[in-house]
Amino acid sequence: MSRARDTGQGTNHSGGTLSSNIIMPTGMIVKVTKHNLADYSVSTPHYDNNKSNFRVISDGSNNVSWAVTTKQQYSDILIIGSYHSGGHGGSHEYFDMKYGTIDSTDTEANGNWLSGTNYDGMTSKHPNSSGDKEITSIVWLHTAGYNANTTIYYAPYVGQWNNTETIHINRYDSSDTNGTNITHFLFIEIAK
Repeated sequence: MSRARDTGQGTNHSGGTLSSNIIMPTGMIVKVTKHNLADYSVSTPHYDNNKSNFRVISDGSNNVSWAVTTKQQYSDILIIGSYHSGGHGGSHEYFDMKYGTIDSTDTEANGNWLSGTNYDGMTSKHPNSSGDKEITSIVWLHTAGYNANTTIYYAPYVGQWNNTETIHINRYDSSDTNGTNITHFLFIEIAK
């Protein structure tokens, strides 16, 4: 069975077209971009407090990257999303995103971590038992501060603490398609 993957361009929901000279007041929603997160299995090495051991979410040939183009200067981006995950060994799991403005490949190589370098990630969790599957919700305010019409590329990453493990995202650890699901990430541009 073939399942649709996100193209990285997302679906924009801005409620209509605004002329370029309209400036939304502070705190107002300017635009909403929706991206899908399908099911993935990502092999990750031992994190060992080193984010270079995180791995971008990928299906093996295409890395997940979400493009969000700002509509208004200096806006913030409110990120809201969720995913279902678990690993084989019940290891601690971590989730973070890199962001950048050149392209998705450069974001992976040179992007900045949303949580910064002093934290394990935007989320970390300790499953109750081996192979435990849990829902994780993300709510994060990225104080982006870019010019209007800047495309920001977001690349989601995962990591884990125990040797080399596979983290299963939006799926169980079987090779069939039972128990697969798709979740959404919303990137809400808020006027500043």
